Amino acid sequence: MQPFNWRSPLRPLALVLFSLFVIIVVSCSSPPTPEETVVPTEEPAADTPPAAETLPAPTSVPEEPTAEPTEATAESGGFGAQADSSSIPGRLVFINSQGQLGTVDPDGRNQRMLATNGIYQFPAWSPTTNQIAAIGSTVAGAGVFV
Repeated sequence: MQPFNWRSPLRPLALVLFSLFVIIVVSCSSPPTPEETVVPTEEPAADTPPAAETLPAPTSVPEEPTAEPTEATAESGGFGAQADSSSIPGRLVFINSQGQLGTVDPDGRNQRMLATNGIYQFPAWSPTTNQIAAIGSTVAGAGVFV
């Protein structure tokens, strides 16, 4: 009998057969571990029903839609209401698609990334408009970052 020629065209077949043999031996070598049986326990039902949840009262009467669109104002409130222009510091704060915090001029120019080492949400200017606060998470931990 001649020794196996590793350069023969049967080499891939020999490797596949050897691999299957190893897989079969390894899978059959250890006995299966029995699963732990968990016995269900019975808990008595509560004597009193849970407290009913109270829904918050509506805060305003919804307005009927108009034929012509109207501009929202700070007095009208609601979604789309405009903030007092004296509280805007001249730059917008934003979160990009990677969760990084940045500022930009209202016209879209002068974009500046402030925090790129974590994932941030809900940025807001401080009342004095010289700081930005945001909820975030970094490798150091999570919290409110100023």
